[in-house]
Amino acid sequence: MGTIWRGARGLKEAPSSPSLDFTPEKILCTNVYAGPYETCLAKRPKQGTVCSTPLGSFKLASLKIVRAPGGRGIMTITSEHANDDCLAIEGLIRDYEEEIDWAVVEKAIEEHPRYALVEDETSEQAVLKADDLELVRQYFETTSSASRKKQREALKNGTSASKKRAYELLLKKLRVESYNVYVPVVRRTSESLQPPVTRACGKRETPPTKKYPQGYEYLKTADRGSRSGPKGRWRRSEEWTGCYGVDRDLYEEAEE
Repeated sequence: MGTIWRGARGLKEAPSSPSLDFTPEKILCTNVYAGPYETCLAKRPKQGTVCSTPLGSFKLASLKIVRAPGGRGIMTITSEHANDDCLAIEGLIRDYEEEIDWAVVEKAIEEHPRYALVEDETSEQAVLKADDLELVRQYFETTSSASRKKQREALKNGTSASKKRAYELLLKKLRVESYNVYVPVVRRTSESLQPPVTRACGKRETPPTKKYPQGYEYLKTADRGSRSGPKGRWRRSEEWTGCYGVDRDLYEEAEE
């Protein structure tokens, strides 16, 4: 958003200004200023300007300058804002701000897809089998040097694809214990004159934003209302975090 037009030096706003007109489609704000005619021409807001109003920032819709007696001028500015359902119901003073971020999640190295167990161990495509993964687990759980050597040799000398992959995992786990994956975090911020109604988090919910990364299941992970000072505007911050899979037994779906 560019510079917000808030009036100009040399122009005085009329006592009855501004006026607000609410229609089903939009909200219109009309500001009337008086001052030298030349000042009205020089300081007028340009097309595409955003104007300050009692309900937030509106986009300039029309501008009228009339010459008055004594070299004076009267400038009438009309700005508008969409009056959609969410604005009408929640008392929002501006549209939602939407943001998509990517957060890092640390996972154990054995959870990497490369070391995933196969469901059908008789398949020719089988790579890592449960028995071989168990040898890796036992290696790191035991304190016996003899047992560790035995398990390591069993994997190192193995000829199957599974044992080779398990030995690879063992060597890698000796160097690193985790790896990073990145998941989308969708945020939506709004401002209102009234306290926002926040909702419970930790539930399955698709972000109600226009765009969000596909291929993930989302949990609502934040919904906060805050304001600065007793007369400040309320700010609501919502957040949805994408997951590669959500246990539907543990996380219920959000209510409509």
